[in-house]
Amino acid sequence: MRNNKKIISILAMISLLAVYGAVPVSNAASLTNAKDTLSDSDRSVAATHTIVFTHNTPLVLNEYFEVAMPLPFGDVTFGAITCPASMTASAPNTETARCTATGAVASGSKTIILTGITNPAAAGSQSINVSSHQAGGTVIENVDVMVAIIDNVDVSASVSSALTFEIRPLATSTNVNGANTTRASATTTLAFGTLTVASTSIMGQELRVTTNAKNGYVVTVQQNQNLTSSGGSDIDSFVDGTSTAPQAWAAPTGSLDAEWTYGHFGFTSDDGTLTAGDYFGTNLWKGFATSTPVEVLMHTGPSDGSTQDKGMAKVAYRIEITALQETGDYSNVLTYIATPTY
Repeated sequence: MRNNKKIISILAMISLLAVYGAVPVSNAASLTNAKDTLSDSDRSVAATHTIVFTHNTPLVLNEYFEVAMPLPFGDVTFGAITCPASMTASAPNTETARCTATGAVASGSKTIILTGITNPAAAGSQSINVSSHQAGGTVIENVDVMVAIIDNVDVSASVSSALTFEIRPLATSTNVNGANTTRASATTTLAFGTLTVASTSIMGQELRVTTNAKNGYVVTVQQNQNLTSSGGSDIDSFVDGTSTAPQAWAAPTGSLDAEWTYGHFGFTSDDGTLTAGDYFGTNLWKGFATSTPVEVLMHTGPSDGSTQDKGMAKVAYRIEITALQETGDYSNVLTYIATPTY
């Protein structure tokens, strides 16, 4: 019986040789943990393929990996082929990238990167074959990985422009840039009351800006006129009716027949990061030049309405008169302008 089995086996081998010319071998084993990550899955764009897989059979000199791209993909030779260590790149044809061992390549996880390959023009799934080969071309291991080519999704959104400008009153004895207020203010009025000769009077307001303007904002203040009475007399701008750079407060000199020296009206800001830098320093004051706007608060980006020098600052106004200041009720109008830049 045993001899009969041997005879049957020999006859079977002879039959296989007659049909195939060789004894066929089993299919190659599969590569494992294989995937192809695209940098862009949109149609007809150049993308990078990052192909990761695990091979279980070590390679020796001149054995190789191949990545076979289906025809809808562009020419692999237009881009670059990045192989694992101890392997050199080549392209035996326009659809195939090859990495050939220059020495022993241990089994394990490997990465092949193909750049600049144009995606198919039609959306859909595509199968890419990854394989390892003996030097003569016999497949050792292989696997098919799938990628999906789809249209990009365009995302759009709108953010509304936002600006809140708030004026808050300040209480008596509030420090503003080194000087203390002598009277409490209101949001829309600065009522200095009856002025005392040779005594300085200070009132202030807090300015707050909240905005999402990319390039920030600027707040300026200007007057419509000098403090003027119904009889036409005025309290001139600090100093002596001139609009100079901010400086330390100086009392009016009260020179007879020089009405511009009878009284002064000036202002300061505690924003230390204006366009001109720390323009008002510490306890420095400036007078208005007719109706010319003067910057008192600014920031170069979005602001929260509460952070000093970025979303918030205090402004103080100061009056001092001599005994020569003409009698009367004086008034003017101050205008703040907040200008965001989006």
